[in-house]
Formats: sequence, structure tokens, C-alpha cells
Amino acid sequence: MPITDSNSLFSDDYKLTNLKIGYEKKLNKKLILNVFFGINNIFDEVYASQILINASGFGGNAPRYFYPGNPINYFSGINLKYTF
Repeated sequence: MPITDSNSLFSDDYKLTNLKIGYEKKLNKKLILNVFFGINNIFDEVYASQILINASGFGGNAPRYFYPGNPINYFSGINLKYTF
């Protein structure tokens, strides 16, 4: 993806892999339990989550075009659903 209007600077390509596994159990007629676990960015890919087009530097510093993405991270949760 070009990051300047003149197309003189480009960002590197990347691929992210995420995984989410869950289990859902109906406890009774109105109550459902959902338990899940997941991993984002499984292979710990270094990437730019935000790209600032035509960035300019301040105070003599070089322009900052890229803002880094999140490294590998884990999550889990429990949902309890009650239907009226």
C-alpha cells in the first residue's frame, strides 16, 4: 500500500492468524453457558496496524508513517445467557 501521494514509499505486506475456540452448553430451557479461549497474532507477526499517509515530522524528527500492531495476545471469557 502506498503511504505517500507520490507513491514513492510503500508499506510491507503482512498476514495475521487468529484462533478462537469455544464451548456452548444449554444448562436448562432458559440458560446457556458459553466458554471460550483465543489467541490473536499467533505467529507474533510485526506489522503496522495504522499507516499515516503523507506524515510530517516535528521538531526536526523524521516523519512517523507507521504505528505498530499488537504482538501475540491471549483472551478468554465466559458468557451466561438468560432468555426471558
